[in-house]
Amino acid sequence: MRSTRASFAFVASAIALAGALGACYPPTAAPPGAVSPAGVTWASAKWSDANEAKLDGGREIFVANCNRCHGYPAIMKIGDEKWPDLVKWMGGKANLDDAQRQSLLRFILATRHS
Repeated sequence: MRSTRASFAFVASAIALAGALGACYPPTAAPPGAVSPAGVTWASAKWSDANEAKLDGGREIFVANCNRCHGYPAIMKIGDEKWPDLVKWMGGKANLDDAQRQSLLRFILATRHS
């Protein structure tokens, strides 16, 4: 009986901790503005078809979708290496197609390099 109570207490604590951590992630911020000229230059060097209009399209996807279930993610607080998986996962939840996910990811990374 005692080990059952201890196990229950452990599981309850783990669930509470997971809930508390989940409430803090992703870190949130105000929606970002347009990509700066430096960000457009960075994106153009990385992807030959990147331009200001396409990056603005990624921003529109961000603003329309990234606060449905949580606040807008703080783009600068999450490293470049994490964004591809986050966009794939969250883009799936938001029913974004591959082209929309690519546009969103490019916007996020270009913003981080603005």
